[in-house]
Amino acid sequence: MARLRRLGVVKGVRELRLPSAAPEASRPAGAPRRGPLSARGALEQLLPGGRVVESDDGGCFVIARVYATAHRHGGDALADLLGSRPAAGAPYVREPRLEALDFRDFLFLDTETTGLAGAGTLAFMVGVAYFEPRAGGDDVDVEDDVLVVRQYFPVSYTHLTLPTSDLV
Repeated sequence: MARLRRLGVVKGVRELRLPSAAPEASRPAGAPRRGPLSARGALEQLLPGGRVVESDDGGCFVIARVYATAHRHGGDALADLLGSRPAAGAPYVREPRLEALDFRDFLFLDTETTGLAGAGTLAFMVGVAYFEPRAGGDDVDVEDDVLVVRQYFPVSYTHLTLPTSDLV
């Protein structure tokens, strides 16, 4: 965990804001679309809103987003997930502890790798997501929750394992 903190991994949403408009809508009229990528800043151009976090252990490019529970992906809203119970999956995974949990208790983890072969397989993106009460809300209610999504990308092949090294 200490290495993740040094790389800039943080829990919370204090520095994040809900998106106010689609990026295209916020582009001033007549402003050119993103141009060709330069060698420096290519990640920032490809993935706007991210930042490089450097440390003694290396660096990674971090993208953080916050989604209101009304956010829809396809036909489902995030609030739909919070309205269901993890216990529904208990019989399939034989895990009775799910009975006492809520999806607000979960840390969702996603890894993208170069393969499944084992040795030589490298993670090129690690994503985490979790629900958190919206800052300023006293009551815990679906409308007050947000989903925080963070994605970690290595800045070079020599640092590919850095974002995941303390997650195992």
